[in-house]
Amino acid sequence: KSASVNSAKKIAKIPNDDKAVNLETICKIFQHEIGKHTISGINTNAILGEWFKGAAYLDLEEGMAKLFEFITKGKIRTKHDIPQIAEEPSIGMLVVFICENYNYEDSVKILKLHRKLNGKKDDSIALVQRRKRFVPYDRPGASTKDTSYTRGLRKIAETFIWCKNTKEVYELMHTINCAKLGFDDFHLIPKLLKELWL
Repeated sequence: KSASVNSAKKIAKIPNDDKAVNLETICKIFQHEIGKHTISGINTNAILGEWFKGAAYLDLEEGMAKLFEFITKGKIRTKHDIPQIAEEPSIGMLVVFICENYNYEDSVKILKLHRKLNGKKDDSIALVQRRKRFVPYDRPGASTKDTSYTRGLRKIAETFIWCKNTKEVYELMHTINCAKLGFDDFHLIPKLLKELWL
C-alpha cells in the first residue's frame, strides 16, 4: 500500500486505506511523488531528451524525495535542521541495515527483540518482508529501492551540510531537481543549463 506516480501514463496512485490517508499523508505523497519524481522526470526530458536517466541516479532521486517529505512534515525548517536526518535513523533505516546483514529469519528475530526492548508493537514480519522484496530469504540483502531511501537520505544530508546559507540550499535543491542524475553527475547541471541557455 504505497503511493506511486507513472509519469508516462500521467497517473498518481494514493493508498485507499482510511487509516493511512489524511491531509499530512497526501501532502507528503505529493512532495515525494510529484515534487521530486515527476518534476525531475519532466525536467530530464526537457533538458536531456525523453526517457534519459543518468547512471546510478536512484540514491539521489529517493534521497531528495525523502528530504521533501521531511520538509513537508515540518522536521526540516532551516539548513541547520538537515544534520538531524543523518543523525537520527528511522525504523526504516534500521530495518534496511539489519536486512543487508542478515537473512530473513535472523532479521525478524533481531527486529522483534528491538521492538520489544523499545516497547513498540511487533510489526517485525511486515517490516522485514518489505525490505526483503526480490531478495532470497536465505541470504542477507535488502531491496534496492529501500536501500536507496536510506543511503540517499544520508548522502543528501552530507551534501547539503556544506551549504553556507538557505539561499545555497535552495540553489542546490533547484540544481538537483533539474534532472535524474546521480551524486557523481549532478554538478554538471549548471554548465549544461548554461550551454543550453536555460
